[in-house]
Amino acid sequence: MGTRLYPTTNFHPAIEKLIGVPAGTYKQFQILRDAQEQVCLHKPYSETEDIRYAFWNVMEHHKEIGKLQFFLSEGWGKFNSSLLPQHQQVIGRVFASDDFELFEKLLLSASNTFQIHHLDPLEIRELTEGVCWH
Repeated sequence: MGTRLYPTTNFHPAIEKLIGVPAGTYKQFQILRDAQEQVCLHKPYSETEDIRYAFWNVMEHHKEIGKLQFFLSEGWGKFNSSLLPQHQQVIGRVFASDDFELFEKLLLSASNTFQIHHLDPLEIRELTEGVCWH
């Protein structure tokens, strides 16, 4: 799977703005995810394949929810971990306020940063608070 880069923030409106989806998309995603969990809760995993596929299909065909789900799973994708000391290459974080140069280099080296081209670097810094990888 590989180590991927994510924002350190968990603030839903910031995540929505980072990836360019409308406000409220995160709430819609949560409602769908919670509904899927409730439907599948008391069923054996083997009996939930059709249900899980139906929910996946809804998320994939709702452009904004699909984009959010992809970002929550993959973040900004793989990045150049050689920018980090060896003992930090698998898991770690850097706050933009502590080391903006490293923050920027990591972000620019990531494979899925197409989602943030609509924002300027200072806005990205404020919204993300920093980056983490795992």
